[in-house]
Amino acid sequence: MTLIASTFGDMVSGDGLFAVEGSRVERLDRISTTGIAFDGKRLARSLRCSWELAPLIEIVIYDIRGVKRYIRIDEAAACHDIAWDGEDLVVVSTLDNAVRWFSPIGEVPAVPLPRKADFADDPARERSD
Repeated sequence: MTLIASTFGDMVSGDGLFAVEGSRVERLDRISTTGIAFDGKRLARSLRCSWELAPLIEIVIYDIRGVKRYIRIDEAAACHDIAWDGEDLVVVSTLDNAVRWFSPIGEVPAVPLPRKADFADDPARERSD
């Protein structure tokens, strides 16, 4: 079994991705990475960005053939980690202290609000429209 580990250094040294199998460690690249997430078919990777220069998040999505998509997210900055939530990506943004959801093309997915009928059994949780 191979473990993939992500690391980041300064903007010059890189660090990157490593494959670890038993006592053997292989550097896969030198691209500074702040988080990786695998859902069984896709690997999402957040790249370390200099938030002082440009407050944004960059994500690369890979499939079995290689790079499938690059996403630049301007609505968040300083990605701490990422995860898959079904088809969407969950991004932890430390600069704005937020957890946000994005589609695999970088759009904010439409999230339906609970309907009033959803709270019919619990009047304490009823929301006002």
